[in-house]
Amino acid sequence: MLRQKMLQDMRQNKWQFISILLMAFLGVYLFCGVGGEWAGVNNYRKGYYEQTNLADGWIWGEGFSDSDVEKVKGIDGIEDVEKRCYVEVTGKDSHNPTVYMYGLNENTVCMPYVVEGEEVNVHSKGDVWLDKNFATAKNLKVGDSYTFNFQGTDFTLKIAGLVYSSEYQYYSNENDLWPDYNNIGFAYCSAKSIPIKQYIIDYINKSDKSVSELVDEFAKENAEIKKNAKMLKGLSKTFIVRSLEKADDSEFEQMLPYTQIIFTSSVDASSLSDKIDKTLKGNYAVYTTRKETAGIQMMDAEMTQHKMLGAIFPIAFMAIAILAIITSMNRLINNQRTQIGTLKALGFSKAKIVLHYVNYGFWVSLAGAVLGLIVGPLTLPYLFYSSMSSYYTLPKWQPGFDISFVIVAAATVLACTLATLFSVIGMLDGTPAQTLRPKAPKNFKLTKLERSKAWQKMGFNMRWSIRTFMRGKVRTIMGIVGTISCMALLVAAFSMSDCMNDMENWMYNEIQVQETRLTLDSEATVKDAEKIAKDVDGEMMMSDSIEIKANGKKMTESLTVTDGEGCYYLTDDNRKQIAPDDNTVAVTRKVADELGLKEGDEFEWHIYTSDKWVKSKLTLINRTPMTQGLSITRATLEKLGYEFKPTYVDTKQKLTTYNSDKVQNVLTSKDLHNFWDNYMETMNMMVGIIMLLAIVLAVVVLYNLGLLTYTENERQNATLKVLGFPTGKILKLNIIQNIIFSVIGIIFGVPLGLYLVYAMIASAGSEFDMMVKLSPTSFVIAAIITFGVSVLTSFLFTKKVKNLDMVSSLKSVE
Repeated sequence: MLRQKMLQDMRQNKWQFISILLMAFLGVYLFCGVGGEWAGVNNYRKGYYEQTNLADGWIWGEGFSDSDVEKVKGIDGIEDVEKRCYVEVTGKDSHNPTVYMYGLNENTVCMPYVVEGEEVNVHSKGDVWLDKNFATAKNLKVGDSYTFNFQGTDFTLKIAGLVYSSEYQYYSNENDLWPDYNNIGFAYCSAKSIPIKQYIIDYINKSDKSVSELVDEFAKENAEIKKNAKMLKGLSKTFIVRSLEKADDSEFEQMLPYTQIIFTSSVDASSLSDKIDKTLKGNYAVYTTRKETAGIQMMDAEMTQHKMLGAIFPIAFMAIAILAIITSMNRLINNQRTQIGTLKALGFSKAKIVLHYVNYGFWVSLAGAVLGLIVGPLTLPYLFYSSMSSYYTLPKWQPGFDISFVIVAAATVLACTLATLFSVIGMLDGTPAQTLRPKAPKNFKLTKLERSKAWQKMGFNMRWSIRTFMRGKVRTIMGIVGTISCMALLVAAFSMSDCMNDMENWMYNEIQVQETRLTLDSEATVKDAEKIAKDVDGEMMMSDSIEIKANGKKMTESLTVTDGEGCYYLTDDNRKQIAPDDNTVAVTRKVADELGLKEGDEFEWHIYTSDKWVKSKLTLINRTPMTQGLSITRATLEKLGYEFKPTYVDTKQKLTTYNSDKVQNVLTSKDLHNFWDNYMETMNMMVGIIMLLAIVLAVVVLYNLGLLTYTENERQNATLKVLGFPTGKILKLNIIQNIIFSVIGIIFGVPLGLYLVYAMIASAGSEFDMMVKLSPTSFVIAAIITFGVSVLTSFLFTKKVKNLDMVSSLKSVE
């Protein structure tokens, strides 16, 4: 009987219970949906790492021997170890792409994930296993041949397979804002396929250096040449070249640049730093773990941000669902006192009746939570995959499951059930006779406000609204929380968009103010760059990776070196432009904070490809939205003993082409802004989703609130109609209440929304340092939407007020 009664009550009050179900559903749906995306990625990555035996540590140096590998193997906790020949080569096509090439003698650690073609064979000379994204962008397939250039030496390899790499989940050309696989890729081949012999021959033929200078240069890399240096210096270039051409390729393998040792470990890789340093006696450049590897760390930071984003929504929607349950059950029980009294008279215990009403909250929230738990992971993750797959690389994108989904769904049901229990348990006291009588009206005393002079000056509408708020405190809190949540989500959405626009302006109108960037070819010398810079009245720039340490901490960051003026500025905390000079040693704010540095402190650093550490004194802490690290001038770099190797020339001249084989690419200011616009397409989609959720939240909350207010004030509304108040006047009372909610929501929703954006920025990773922004236009639009939804929701009750039955509403309970 009670089950039938519950179903009948739900049908009669369907909109209130649908709103509760919808709130429970949306909270769980969004958490499990966003969670399904990050859980799927993380679960897949875990298996991906095991399948490819992803390294835990990377040791970089100028050249490692087999004995170095054996030494590293002997360190406790280290398992599989492998040395690799790593070189950056250029693809021979119109884009002149950079390709990270690995020459292998083994394939046990960081194994390429083959998706097409043959398995990797480290003994197969002449074959290459090419990056799948790179091949797709260039319409290459298995069996095709592709030509690379290694420091001036062309060589062609046959594509034996297409692969992904667990090392390269994110990678892009330094001149691209996001991955463009026409410009960047990676490849694996046998170490025998790297043309070190031909490179040496080409280098000797092209070099202006004397034989003596060339012998001294190569003697640094080869013990055999060093041993026979005196004899070799007496030979001619022609004779040396002919001798090299006749020599077997295997004789040159020892000259390959084995610049990496990679390993897996059974212990925390970061704890091995001191042991590695002691074992190799400091004869290496950099040691990094997965946490410092950009291709992995960027994806880690992205997943952390998504995890935090997904956790925000259940809190807001659960709070609204609980408030909706409390108000709905209060109204329902007050309207069913006669039925409750009858049940008591028929012998139903208080516990039985309480359980009956608790089931309302339990079953409605359970239906919403279970629906969200099932539908969320199956649908929402796919909205992310299209944009995620354009920035990050995994062989497969699939939703996943995490136990936290069940916990959040269960917590939602439990919270709604307990809210129902606490709202009804105190309302079912009393004997059957007392319950059968109408509930005695509350004895409202005049408040200080109502006794004040200000009250006397208020109009009827304002007095009515304030008294309504005072007599329905829970309902009022529900309305305020709903409008604050709506405004906060809208502010967060618009602020995210404003932050990205500000980031573009900051980076390309305040820091990098060039009109054109000429990317230099890898073969370009300093003299070539100086000639180009003079021709276009430009500024030479060098970009490299460094390791920086201070106060017992190490970080891998970027180095920016300038030579010239007018195209590159530093900005301080107030975004004031500062032109770097020869006394400038600037470290970005995020790096300085992490290392505990302040202006005047000393720190040590070195370029990735060198094991030479140098000391510098910090003169400026600057801020930049992207690419954190160290900025100095060419004079400072050379004074410290490093060679200036420009990577591009910036100019304020507007160029679209530059006729020189030393220029790899011409990138205009318009190109940079177009790149950014493409990136913003994904951001605009996110903004739209959050806006939609905010509007749904506001409509559901305010409609439910208005329905409750209408029901509770039905007698008062009928009285007003009897007194001659027109429908419009009565509706105006409800509109004024929603306007008050809107004003409160706008005031308190702004700081809450900005805090949400701040939290998301903080979780965006160490490479980004954005400022929280909300433009006046965005604020006005968010406020108008919040205000408009509030007002429009009030008009949904026009028909109810117009058709109000004054007789039944005013008659006493029989």
